Amino acid sequence: MSDQNNNRQALLTAQLCDYCRSDALSEDALRDKINRLRVVDFDLPHDTTEEELLLHEVCDNERVTEGIIRCILGKITTAAMADDDDGKLPLHYVLWNDNVTLKMVQLLIDAAPESIMHQDNNGFMPIHQICGNYDLEEEKALKILKFLIDKSPQSARHADKDGDLPIHLACDGLRSPEFCRLLIDSYPGSERIKNSIGMLPLHVACQFGTVATVKYLLEIYPDGIHDESEDGNPIYFAIMRLRDRKDSEVAAKMVELLLSCNPNLTVATLKSGGGVVWESGYTPLRLACGNSHVTLNIVQRLVDAHPDSVRQENDEGWMPLHHLCDNDELDDMVSVEILRLLLEKCPESVRHVNNGGYLPIHIACGRGSRSPDFCRELIEAYPASARIAIANYECALPLHYACQSGTSATVKYFVDNYPEQIHVSDDDISYPIFCAVTGLKCIRNEDVKMQKDPAVAVEKVKILLACDDSILLQEYRGKVPLVYACRKTTNDFSFPSSSLNAAIKVIQLLYDAHPESLVDHKTILTRIRDRSDNREICVFLTTQFVYAEQMSGRHFMMTPDENGRLPLHTALLKNAALGSIKLLVKGNPNAIQTPDNSGVIPLHAACRHHESTSVIQHLIGFDENTLNAVDRLYNTPLHLACQGGKHETIALLVEEHDAVSVSKANAHKKLPIHLLFESDVDKSSIEYTQSIFLLFKAYPEAVNMASAEDEDCLSQTGLKRKFHDV
Repeated sequence: MSDQNNNRQALLTAQLCDYCRSDALSEDALRDKINRLRVVDFDLPHDTTEEELLLHEVCDNERVTEGIIRCILGKITTAAMADDDDGKLPLHYVLWNDNVTLKMVQLLIDAAPESIMHQDNNGFMPIHQICGNYDLEEEKALKILKFLIDKSPQSARHADKDGDLPIHLACDGLRSPEFCRLLIDSYPGSERIKNSIGMLPLHVACQFGTVATVKYLLEIYPDGIHDESEDGNPIYFAIMRLRDRKDSEVAAKMVELLLSCNPNLTVATLKSGGGVVWESGYTPLRLACGNSHVTLNIVQRLVDAHPDSVRQENDEGWMPLHHLCDNDELDDMVSVEILRLLLEKCPESVRHVNNGGYLPIHIACGRGSRSPDFCRELIEAYPASARIAIANYECALPLHYACQSGTSATVKYFVDNYPEQIHVSDDDISYPIFCAVTGLKCIRNEDVKMQKDPAVAVEKVKILLACDDSILLQEYRGKVPLVYACRKTTNDFSFPSSSLNAAIKVIQLLYDAHPESLVDHKTILTRIRDRSDNREICVFLTTQFVYAEQMSGRHFMMTPDENGRLPLHTALLKNAALGSIKLLVKGNPNAIQTPDNSGVIPLHAACRHHESTSVIQHLIGFDENTLNAVDRLYNTPLHLACQGGKHETIALLVEEHDAVSVSKANAHKKLPIHLLFESDVDKSSIEYTQSIFLLFKAYPEAVNMASAEDEDCLSQTGLKRKFHDV
């Protein structure tokens, strides 16, 4: 065959393989495609060909039928014994298929009898595949298993590379007691055989299987309940199934069954860490309290079986309460219920300090990211704990840990109830505002748990600033918050985009709240900027340095340009940060009332062009009389906000300032609402509708003063009808 024909054959074969794995697979179409490809009998002694792998593709496809398998076997007789890169035969794939039938299995074994004992690269025989196929109907699975055992009884004795027998995989695959009985009858005593990590079939069934199968295994091997693998006795695995299967109801039944056989299971502790448990001295209760899907029912059963377990410590001095406080993924309502139970059974545990010097409240506020309700329960049980620092650190209070790695709601709870703590610091522990900035790191491991979502740090900074903005003058190791945030962001660690975005927002917040920090610490901030690889931070600092320079030049601040605009006007037109606006106002307070050549004062410019209502509010705070100031065309700030379609500014002016007039017309006899009609904003947006309703509500007569064009706009959007309905 020529190279051209070989290439064509390869292309058509590749297309046929794609079809065999597609959702369009059917017997008639496949037969037609194979005939057009002119595939003949490929009885070749060399490596597996693409044509031979067609059978793998169809056996892995849920649309496979007995006819499809016959079709390929009729054309490619070697396909049944062809193995792929994973060492799997078509028989392996079809036994993993939810739509497998006994007839399909018979066809493949008849075509290649030795395939029933073939091992893939992991040591899996076909019998392992059917045992692990937990989606297969039970009746069908039983028939196929019986057929495989009849054909090859010794396959039930084969362990894969992990030491798992078929019975281990059957227990993992949610198979029934009847299914498991077939395997054990074929290999008596296999219920006592451990895999490579010391797990009996009973251990596997407790973690992944059914309650009925666990009960069956306990009946035939009662002593298995005492047997420990690297990760503990069976009850540990029943608890760990919550992590893997997340079926708390089954786990609860499993725990109940095991405890009914041996209540002393809850007394056992792991002597050494295994594959899932990290520390020695773990009891089942402690493991349950750290599980993110545990329920009150399971904890209650464990406590009832062994009441003293609520007092037991592990090698690190952690009680079950500490683990519950550290369980940051557990549903909050469930965690509070379990907390109340543990406190009822062991009130003194709330006062217990672990080897690291942490009370439960420290862990709950920080690593555990627990809610205010959870923390409140702890504090009510031990009121002094809200003001107790961890051992060896006099200033490491619960608030510090909440700021670093807890929730913003918990930070607010502590700030509202213990506001004085935002000023607590020493040489070893920074102020809470610095802890909040540190939380941007977004690190998550077993030793240090920071924020899952770095955006939470932004909310925490807002909460702390709202309590007392004098914290912006605090220093930790010679750095104010703005400098600390810039340095942390640019030098200490590599930020993913989410953390970087949050860091920029924090820096903007700190700068807007106290821009003087940038002026006072320009030298070090310049050095940070010059050494930074973060372009966004560099651009932000460079931009603000320009305004800081302008603010220090008194002559420049007083000199208008050719349009009569002062630097404050220009900054507002450029949407400058609030901090920069504050600096420019500080540099020339009279600029607030100074109009340009068009009679536009800074408030006019801000309402027309600026995106931040905080800037608007700051300008109004200097002179509320500017709310009714007009430009040369008698436009008020509200006119210009409507002209620019600034919906948030419109809401601020109308809802929060009584001095604003919605009924004043400009030189063209236009009300503010008329300019909103004429603006280029999206008329279909909810924000536009809300602004129109707000203006109509403040001045209903405006409906009757609308122009013909305004009427058309109202009619097209349905706003006029909606307003009259209201």
